[in-house]
Amino acid sequence: MKLKAIFVYLILCLPIIGKEAAILDSLAQLMHSPGGIRMSFFIKQVQLEDEWTDRVVMEIVNSDRFIFETPQQVVKIDSNVVYTYNLESQQVIIDSLIKEDFSLYDILTGNFDRIEVTDVEITDSTRAIDFHIADMDYSGTIWVTKKNMRPTRIVLDYNEDSSVELLVESFGGLPDDRLFDQYRLEGWEVIDLRE
Repeated sequence: MKLKAIFVYLILCLPIIGKEAAILDSLAQLMHSPGGIRMSFFIKQVQLEDEWTDRVVMEIVNSDRFIFETPQQVVKIDSNVVYTYNLESQQVIIDSLIKEDFSLYDILTGNFDRIEVTDVEITDSTRAIDFHIADMDYSGTIWVTKKNMRPTRIVLDYNEDSSVELLVESFGGLPDDRLFDQYRLEGWEVIDLRE
């Protein structure tokens, strides 16, 4: 009798698990579109009692090459190298990317390997994908349009006092004049922290 109950459970639940994984696969495929992606969004970060908001432009050339531009600084990831451009001081800090770390960049670039979908709520126009990252004990929600899976809002809760929220303003293909190509080392004071 118990074996029959387990079999019925698997028959009923496996299609749901498969659909949840397929949603992330579809979103990852969109974020890895040939030719790249450019999006702009408003970001609100809360840490304890401090709050920071800004407008951001992000370009994803591919999962290893992307750039994140705010009015104060630019973070450019090129494979395993991180370039942080401080626009006020005209300095660029070069450091190595630690692949084992998980950050908001992973979600934005469609790297969902460590994400477990816990629920999907579907409305008339959106899907809300609740997720958990077990090894970091983070949770959050990604809202996407039901029609084409484009992200509209992302919330990542680090703990009860710290979170980040993104409201996507625009989402489309990468233009010919990419930000990624505009930020080079010429004309900047370079501080290289790599060993």
